[in-house]
Amino acid sequence: DANSGVVEAMTERQLNDLIHERDENCCVLCCLINKINRWVDPGEKYHHVIFKGMGGGRGKSVPENGVTMCQECHRKAHGPEAKKIRELLLGYLMEFYPKLRKEA
Repeated sequence: DANSGVVEAMTERQLNDLIHERDENCCVLCCLINKINRWVDPGEKYHHVIFKGMGGGRGKSVPENGVTMCQECHRKAHGPEAKKIRELLLGYLMEFYPKLRKEA
């Protein structure tokens, strides 16, 4: 992919800004589950949908693996419901990145 080199060259700050912009600075999980738009400060770090420690290079720091989340939902995403939440978030990301369907 011609754009992948550009994304890899991004700083974490630029990546965070890009993800927040795509998600309109709203918590994706609050929107999906509670149908509310909870604003998230643009300085708040994005959430890796596929955790960085999951191996196989799947937990990359790329827009296709990041979502904006409030702190409360971020804690939930790392808790007992992590797998269910990951599936919801992957569904959301597939709307923006149809190529993910082939990889899932």
